[in-house]
Amino acid sequence: MKKFKLLTVIFLFFGIFLLFLQPCFGLEIGTVQEPPGNFKGADGKPDGLSVDFVKEIQKRIGDTTPINILPGARLIHNSLTKPDYVIFSLSRTGAREEKYHWITLMMRKPLVMFAKKGSGVNVKTLDDAKKVSGIGVMRSSVQHEFLTKNGFTNAKPVIEHEQNVKKLLAGRVDLAYHSMQGMAGLCKSMGVDFNELEPVLVLQVSKSSIAMSKSSDPGIVKKWQDTAKAIKDDGTFEKMAQKWAEYTEKTISIKCEVKDGALNFWQDK
Repeated sequence: MKKFKLLTVIFLFFGIFLLFLQPCFGLEIGTVQEPPGNFKGADGKPDGLSVDFVKEIQKRIGDTTPINILPGARLIHNSLTKPDYVIFSLSRTGAREEKYHWITLMMRKPLVMFAKKGSGVNVKTLDDAKKVSGIGVMRSSVQHEFLTKNGFTNAKPVIEHEQNVKKLLAGRVDLAYHSMQGMAGLCKSMGVDFNELEPVLVLQVSKSSIAMSKSSDPGIVKKWQDTAKAIKDDGTFEKMAQKWAEYTEKTISIKCEVKDGALNFWQDK
């Protein structure tokens, strides 16, 4: 009996030891609320162009990982600290280039500073923007990174873009920094007239992409990259993007076009 108990303890210990040797993680997928690329639909489920694209990749490789909509700062933290973590739509910048595996480009989005119409805030250059009392920006976003990199000391980071709209309309910040279509979609969802805001300075174009954390399995990364390329090569992405281009113009009156492998939230003349 004692020998049996001893063997049981040994096998249990060995089993626990083997368990700790195995990876304790699986694939995770996260995004933020920013229509029309990625947002919570009427049914409460993730929707949008980038969501459709990611789901098509999943369908083709047989993956069923759920897509989670998270606050921006938490999403960035997860993508920098967890292996096998898919993040979208992530702006591809020089500062981020070596921190991720890049799967594919999906959207190009003008990033704009907005003032409250009639506020008298006159901003035409970066130096002008540095002199206002406060700029609302989402924490850890590409806009926040831009302000930090360029020496702004008046950034007022918050967890969600909605807070910046409220603060701007209440006069608690002079500017809010967001994408053009993102701000239009946000105002629509909040019941705010987009015409109450005035774009005063276009600063950069975001290259919104699907990426994976740097510590991800190279085999998984390549599978996602190859599948994303196939989706673009066979015309599936273009059809998806065109559908969402029409949706964008219909819902928030932002004209856009599918060009050079991405949905551009503007139209070349």
